[in-house]
Amino acid sequence: MARRQHLTLTFILVLGVFFTLSYFFSGPTRSVLLPKLQNDVELPLKDAPRSEFAADLNAMPAGLLQGESIAPKLENATLKAELGHATWKFLHTMMARFPDKPTKEDRMALETFMHLFARLYPCGQCAEHFRKLLAQYPPQTSSRNAAAGWLCFAHNIVNERVHKPLFDCENIGDFYDCGCGDKDKKEGVEGVAGIDDVRVIPDGKQIRICWLWLDRPVHRKSNHVLDHVLTSGRGGCAFRAALPELHLSFSPPRATTNDNETLRLTTLNQPIARLLTTLKELSKNRHNGVCYRHGSLQMSPDGIHVDMDRLKKGEVNLGTSIMAVTFKDGVILGADSRTTTGAYIANRVTDKLTRVHDTIWCCRSGSAADTQAVADIVQYQLGLFAMTNGKPPMTQTAASIFQEICYANKDRLSAGLIIAGWDERFGGQVYSIPLGGSLHKQSYAIGGSGSTYIYGYCDANWQEGMEKDDAVNFVKGALREAIKWDGSSGGVIRMVVLTKEGADRHLYLPDTDYAVRHE
Repeated sequence: MARRQHLTLTFILVLGVFFTLSYFFSGPTRSVLLPKLQNDVELPLKDAPRSEFAADLNAMPAGLLQGESIAPKLENATLKAELGHATWKFLHTMMARFPDKPTKEDRMALETFMHLFARLYPCGQCAEHFRKLLAQYPPQTSSRNAAAGWLCFAHNIVNERVHKPLFDCENIGDFYDCGCGDKDKKEGVEGVAGIDDVRVIPDGKQIRICWLWLDRPVHRKSNHVLDHVLTSGRGGCAFRAALPELHLSFSPPRATTNDNETLRLTTLNQPIARLLTTLKELSKNRHNGVCYRHGSLQMSPDGIHVDMDRLKKGEVNLGTSIMAVTFKDGVILGADSRTTTGAYIANRVTDKLTRVHDTIWCCRSGSAADTQAVADIVQYQLGLFAMTNGKPPMTQTAASIFQEICYANKDRLSAGLIIAGWDERFGGQVYSIPLGGSLHKQSYAIGGSGSTYIYGYCDANWQEGMEKDDAVNFVKGALREAIKWDGSSGGVIRMVVLTKEGADRHLYLPDTDYAVRHE
């Protein structure tokens, strides 16, 4: 009986502790929550409490828009390319949606955004280049056309620096179609609005042609204004410093202008063509030596001249067709011999097959300077390897050294390489290293600009374990097709056959349709 009483008291004590804890740790009851829930539901959205934060532009630091890049350097080349493509599309779409008649606040917002964007862009080295571009060519914000034209101009400067094709700014709206489907889309972006006034001022034997660049006023201290060109009466062309196709030089403006000699370019979507026509007519009517230029050609009173400085821009590029194949007893490397500098053929008989060891050679495409430097370094390293170990290096070792150098310097080098060789352990081997520095072992490899045209030929005619003569004919036929269709490939065909006996050089000339081997 006493035991039951103890159990009963224990049970009552446990219940008391449970309800006490529930009381202290429980939240408000449902009856308390219900009015609050009802109040939340009935509260209109427009009466909802708003944030008290408001941007005070006057309180911003004076140097906010200046300074170095915030993001570090971006090493991933693939990510950098994808980021750049998406960013340019975003910027062009934003300019296409910019008001045609912006307010002062709209213009300030766009200018501020572009300068902040140049600091915050995730690619540090890209942001640095963009800030320099903004310093030289500040954003133009007077209208939608001005903004779109300025951005296209800036985009072309970047494309020219990285050796990419230039955009036709008259059709940039079609290329970056935002798909808006409204009135703004129907109106479109009418291309570059860069020239809205050309004044012709007679000055003795000279004519002064003044350009008003976008919305910026003309005055002597504006380092961003590309606004004047002084043309001489003695046949020299004075267009030098830079619209995408027309090049200008700075000259102070004149205060007086005869109204009947002021030419208005009202069709802003074709400023370049209209200006070329205007200058050509001036040259005919006044006989004063006014000239104009388009691309690499200059028209002047004494005839047509080729601008070699413009035509031969950039570093020497191999612009090439290279390949290497394995066959029964070894490997064969082959290449054309044309080297270009821009559109100019710098060398018709370049040797693009480079020896790095006795039975290890490489084919070079890309920058001539880059590929020659890399090949020299690898040749030196393989020589040290052979002396230290007392035996020749393997082809795989050479390919790994090439790959290490190319990958470590992928943002600085323009080098596409094919490494092929024969060694006692693995026989004939072919490795390719495209731009970016990855390494791929293949039965045969093709590279360079001419390779685009011979993928089908190689797939149709390639056979594993070919005899030497069949492999030579296969390489010769592929390179002949590449030379036929690729404007950057040409000249003679060079080959080297690598077997356990060593290296055997071949040379085929175009005057015999590459049929006869020459020593």
